[in-house]
Amino acid sequence: MFKLSIITDEISQDFERALDVALDMGLDCVELRTMWDQNIVNLEWDDVQRVKRMLKARGLTVSCLASPFLKCFLPHGRTITKKGDSFKARGETYEEHMKILARSIELAREFETDLVRCFSFWRVENPDEVWDEIVELFQEPLRIAEREGITLALENEHACNVATGAETHRLLQSLASDYLRVIWDPCNALFGGEVPYPDGYELVKDRVVHVHVKDARRVPGAEKPELMPVGQGDIDWHGQIKALIRDGYRGALSLETHWHPPTMSREASSRECFAGLRRIIDSLGAG
Repeated sequence: MFKLSIITDEISQDFERALDVALDMGLDCVELRTMWDQNIVNLEWDDVQRVKRMLKARGLTVSCLASPFLKCFLPHGRTITKKGDSFKARGETYEEHMKILARSIELAREFETDLVRCFSFWRVENPDEVWDEIVELFQEPLRIAEREGITLALENEHACNVATGAETHRLLQSLASDYLRVIWDPCNALFGGEVPYPDGYELVKDRVVHVHVKDARRVPGAEKPELMPVGQGDIDWHGQIKALIRDGYRGALSLETHWHPPTMSREASSRECFAGLRRIIDSLGAG
């Protein structure tokens, strides 16, 4: 059965408070991205040890290291059409991000996870034109992943060149590495213009090692979908989770709230989104 997780900064930058809320919500594990207004890859070593102590004291494990690896520009100064949130990470070049990969692997060992998140460079107008370059630039990271015994978990991200299940499938086919797996984010696929489930999921289901949970709805005439509480948007989370159960998924469903209305605290909106997720799970008899 899958595990339940949350990206801690969706609750609070106060890491201790975030962990206490995660425990109160009944989560099995947490995903690490930022804490104390710093990206995990930029933490000083004393703070890394502090994070480890806080996790151990609460019996929580780490589902995934949410590294920003390859949320950066392609070489040669190509014009991008989208640029997303780097979550306080430093570094915009491939060379700088290779250092981020080394640091991420070091941290993954500290936190006893073999999943290091990665991306596919900020999106250009026509990803087809840079596809061969992306494939080539993944070669060295995958050699490192194989040598170090870690998995690069590629998140489909609408601000990057791999946004949908279809694009994810294409890159997996282009690289054909056992050390490249998928963080499946149905909401990002929706933002990328795809029907996430079943269309996108069916193309990647055999390679999914981690799932991000958030929701949104399409708005007629709007440039992009509107974020919503989990279970109230256009993503068929009931069908998606049922399919994960059917397919024997054993990774985490990791809440990435993102819906943070100005009238609510981040903690309150995360609790509401988790309650929506919990209702869907319970309706499937998977609680």
